[in-house]
Amino acid sequence: MSRRLGASNRNPATRWPGVTASRRSVDHTELDVDDLVEVRSRFDNRWTAGFAITAIRAEDCQIRRITDDTPLPVWFALEDVRPADAA
Repeated sequence: MSRRLGASNRNPATRWPGVTASRRSVDHTELDVDDLVEVRSRFDNRWTAGFAITAIRAEDCQIRRITDDTPLPVWFALEDVRPADAA
């Protein structure tokens, strides 16, 4: 039996109670290499701490995990990164 996802199932706030889909406005010009940041999870739309910026371009940045200093293999859109103290 297949189930078609309705509009209400696409909203993270209705799919996962307690999760907010709001996007906080952040001035990304304040971000710099080695700044501690939080990253928006692509899975559940939550902010996850424990990262630092390794490189910045006009529209995106590369980050590393602080725990093991490993750079993540993908670039993140600046809208999906915020300063760690913005929580």
